[in-house]
Amino acid sequence: YAHPPVEEAQPADKEWWETALFYQIYPRSFYDTNDDGVGDVRGVTAKLQYLKDTGIDATWLSPIFSSPQEDFGYDVSDFKQVDPLFGTNADLEQLFAEANKLGLKIVLDFVPNHTSNKHQWFIDSEKGIAPYKDYYVWRPARTVNGQRMPPNNWQSVFYGSAWEWSELRGEYYLHQFAQGPARSELSQ
Repeated sequence: YAHPPVEEAQPADKEWWETALFYQIYPRSFYDTNDDGVGDVRGVTAKLQYLKDTGIDATWLSPIFSSPQEDFGYDVSDFKQVDPLFGTNADLEQLFAEANKLGLKIVLDFVPNHTSNKHQWFIDSEKGIAPYKDYYVWRPARTVNGQRMPPNNWQSVFYGSAWEWSELRGEYYLHQFAQGPARSELSQ
């Protein structure tokens, strides 16, 4: 004798995301619909019914925004555009529409305090243009035995100095992850 599933009511004092069952998707390796060897937004859309059938409430997509891809998409150069590697903004709109029909939520991995040095905010900060001038952590060099050195000995998560020199600005900027120019840290 089987009992029908019992749908639990959302507690009145909880937001939907506090009780939701999430499934994180790394689109790059999820499902490739155009045979280029890289998963894409259309691949996520193609598998929405399957995901719904597993009982999830929402998917969390790792970064799909425009990027030089030096840090697998976490080095975002434009938060308003889907990277062509993953599709188009229209593909993303279609994903939202199909997920909505199925009652699924789509959460985008949006980390606004991490950008590529190709992001306009960084470009303007490096040029000293207000209000972007202080969007990133900039520090002057130290001089040790007549040589230019980073401000301190901080290391990035990916090893090596967490500081990168900018000839244009004449200062170092802080980057916590990909060595060199891939990802910069906003100062606030």
